[in-house]
Amino acid sequence: MSPRINIHSLVYHIPYAKGDGEGRKMNIVSKKWLRKQILSKRSQIESSIRKKKSEQIVRQILDNQSYKEAKTLFSFVPFGDEVDIRELLSTALQEGKEVVIPKTFVEKKEMVPYLFRGWETLVPGIYGILEPDPEISPTANLEKIDLIIMPGVAFDHNGGRLGYGGGYYDRFLSKLPKLPRMIAPCFVEQIVESIPMDDHDFRMETIVTDEGWIDCINSF
Repeated sequence: MSPRINIHSLVYHIPYAKGDGEGRKMNIVSKKWLRKQILSKRSQIESSIRKKKSEQIVRQILDNQSYKEAKTLFSFVPFGDEVDIRELLSTALQEGKEVVIPKTFVEKKEMVPYLFRGWETLVPGIYGILEPDPEISPTANLEKIDLIIMPGVAFDHNGGRLGYGGGYYDRFLSKLPKLPRMIAPCFVEQIVESIPMDDHDFRMETIVTDEGWIDCINSF
């Protein structure tokens, strides 16, 4: 198992508040500002370094007990300068695990889970992200998902997550009959001291970076 890390290094710290009215407005503004800063920071990682970091992260996930025990995992498909977890998804298939990936329906603002059968079965979606082709990919059983690999823009050591702003994953998680374990892969550059959290936001249990992993479950 890779070493645990407890990251306290200040990347960005911004005030936030919970609740309705002005507190929620401040959260929205804070999230937009933080999202812009971290996306810019992530985009500056050189491609060769990003590749090496991604390989380190994937190795750690493959060594994680939650992954080893999982029979059905739900995962994002990497896009742009995100952590490249394609090797993780391919390995999971080779090991006989069920791999589930989402197709986004913008008009309904929802994600629908489909079984991943191989890279040749995917097509570019509305955002350019590879997605299942509904014509050839069967839908997945939500009840069978026992591990989620979560994307995100930024994370903190308490399991806080900042997404891309669409709310797709929060809505998807709220529909699950039970909440599986969640692992968030990210570059260490995406770790911040604190993230503005709203009541409907979900926290991660484990965050895996290229410098180690953060166990957040005791921070809830």
